[in-house]
Amino acid sequence: MYTHSHPYTTLLSHLNAHLPHSGPLYRRIQYQASHPSSTAHVLVSFPETSAGNEHGSDSDREPWLAAYADIHRGPDTQVWLFSSIESSVNLGDGISNGNGNTNISQLNSHSREITKTHLLSLFTYIQTTLVPPYVSSLPTTTLQPTVPSTVDEGVPKIPAHKSTSYLLGTVNTTLESLIVELRDEGKLTIHRGAGVHYVKYCFSSEAFADHSSLLEEKEKENSKEGGGGGYRFRDSSGILGIQDHHINLVKNRTNIPRSREALLAMGGVALYHDDPSSQPGSSPPPPPPFDKEGREMPIAWAFLGFDGSLCSLHVEPEHRGCGLAGVVGKEVMKRGVEVFEPGDEPVGGSGPQSKSEEWYFADVAVDNAASRRVMEKMGGVARWRVAWMVVEVEK
Repeated sequence: MYTHSHPYTTLLSHLNAHLPHSGPLYRRIQYQASHPSSTAHVLVSFPETSAGNEHGSDSDREPWLAAYADIHRGPDTQVWLFSSIESSVNLGDGISNGNGNTNISQLNSHSREITKTHLLSLFTYIQTTLVPPYVSSLPTTTLQPTVPSTVDEGVPKIPAHKSTSYLLGTVNTTLESLIVELRDEGKLTIHRGAGVHYVKYCFSSEAFADHSSLLEEKEKENSKEGGGGGYRFRDSSGILGIQDHHINLVKNRTNIPRSREALLAMGGVALYHDDPSSQPGSSPPPPPPFDKEGREMPIAWAFLGFDGSLCSLHVEPEHRGCGLAGVVGKEVMKRGVEVFEPGDEPVGGSGPQSKSEEWYFADVAVDNAASRRVMEKMGGVARWRVAWMVVEVEK
């Protein structure tokens, strides 16, 4: 594998040719341009010096693999990867393709073996070069897998994986199948995630282009129905977005053990509602929640992950059934246009940009019909399936 030091002018153009399949990795590298991490590495199966040659065309003769790896982000997602074979396999609509297995038979044996070689090379490089300094930086008490404490953290959390393994995010099931083959050949270990699939929803910028009036429409609808209180994106102090004192509540409501640092770095959208005590109506919503310090707390929220994916979308039970999930989800993606826009000239140059390239995503468990309906109402299109996998190349 080769390190690309300036992927914003090289690799992004290659990934751009494979949108939306390459979108999560595209977004993750794009985020790195404006929010650099000193421990991050962009790794590609071809050298950076050949980036302007045949590898970047739509008619790639040989499969290629690219990845963003920041092992020091553990226990949050540490690796995103994309192979050019992903956009050449027909994956159906991500929902109705039976048990979620990809049509891996569409790939010829040559492409399969090259891609498996790329994957093993990537994982071996991560294991031998990136994992050791990460492990040495950890307190000795965190070197073995543990179940995070659930005290004051609400729903049980997914157990942490051991520090010598690493979490691959939103792996297309085409690559998942090849990773499973490597496991079956005894070349690596899969600790978690194989066969557990999520539907990948894709949102083009057109899905939320007319979003600005949605909240106003919701407030008018609420008023006509005699509901109590309107909804707003600013708290009583006029502050937008997720704040530090919201994080414990957010972590309380999800089974995914995201770190406080990651959630604050993502930012996010918080939705509040007004005190209904002076409003007409027989069945108003409950009064606004406050924490022990008297600070107003949100009744709904959403984050946009580092790869442009909607995550931790939540509406408190008392406010469900009002269409608020779609309002909050669209709002956070709308703001993502600014978050991921690399600007006039990011470090190393600027990647290609156009309206057609504005893609955002969401991963929804296959059996979560309610959340899938929300994604579809928001304008999301189910395109393929993914897995979140923890792997390790053991010596």
